[in-house]
Amino acid sequence: VAPLVLGAYAGFASRAVALIIDLAIDALLLTIISVTIRLLQEAVRYSEITVTLLSWLQITMSLTLLVGYFVFSWMLAGQTVGMALMGIRVVRTNGQFVTLWVAVRRLLGMLISSILFIGYLWVLVDDRRQGFHDKIAGTYVIYAWPGPRKAEGPVLHQLRRRRRSSERAER
Repeated sequence: VAPLVLGAYAGFASRAVALIIDLAIDALLLTIISVTIRLLQEAVRYSEITVTLLSWLQITMSLTLLVGYFVFSWMLAGQTVGMALMGIRVVRTNGQFVTLWVAVRRLLGMLISSILFIGYLWVLVDDRRQGFHDKIAGTYVIYAWPGPRKAEGPVLHQLRRRRRSSERAER
């Protein structure tokens, strides 16, 4: 069953706080990896090949952690830990779950968006609160609970009629 695009589009502040939380979690995990590798390098410092292999292992593990954290969180839960704490999630523009390819495109788009933060700041001016990375991947970031939706088309006319009829009844 596909998730519905419920609630409002998530704003800049909620998304920024979620990203800061996620980056703090990543920094903590990367520090643990780094300290562990450094301790292992100290233990075998007389073997140049082993130290070099451990350095490559650290680089590989760090990149895998960074990519895996975001990609698999979006794919499996629709949200990272930071997004869950802020009550937001990622869905495709058709309301479907995020797939591997969409998650990878979104992550690459986040790297592009981080150039002068213009891609992230675009959230402030876009009607659907999409950054460049969301546009590249075809995703929305929405609040994880139902909320008010923007009335469009015939629904807007029905709301206006109800409002006018209630105003007349009050007179």
